[in-house]
Amino acid sequence: MPSIVRGKLDRVRELEDILGRNTLENEIPREALSKAKKTDIAPNLVAEARFLVKAVADVVGVSRSNLTESPRVKSKARDPI
Repeated sequence: MPSIVRGKLDRVRELEDILGRNTLENEIPREALSKAKKTDIAPNLVAEARFLVKAVADVVGVSRSNLTESPRVKSKARDPI
């Protein structure tokens, strides 16, 4: 019986370590985001097409309407009439 309890305690410590590492790994990008201009970062992430627009908007903290039409993409000039 004590060996089972000891095994469970070891497993709990292992899971706490994993959770702490994951928390730290998530904290670093969030800190970088807080110091950077979000509206410049978000369109670049969407343009790479690695992440969904909704996911980028939620994590970065910008509206999706700012991401659907990137200001970096210029529309074609109209022909003069």
